Amino acid sequence: MYLLYGFAIFAGMLNALQAGANATLSKSLATAFPAALIVVAVSATSLLAAGLISGQLVWPGGNRLAAVPWWAWIGG
Repeated sequence: MYLLYGFAIFAGMLNALQAGANATLSKSLATAFPAALIVVAVSATSLLAAGLISGQLVWPGGNRLAAVPWWAWIGG
């Protein structure tokens, strides 16, 4: 359990670096849109890998997808 607490604290500390890394990527590419696409692609790939490794990657059925309120799809 202590390992999870340590991981959460470490992830929180790294989260502070994210804005600077994103800004540097945007400045290096001289445009924000491709930088944002790269950030989203890296995030999606990381989540996919974590889901596959943990065995938690299960797609919900159609009934569950239909039950989601319309406004929940814009959440992040």
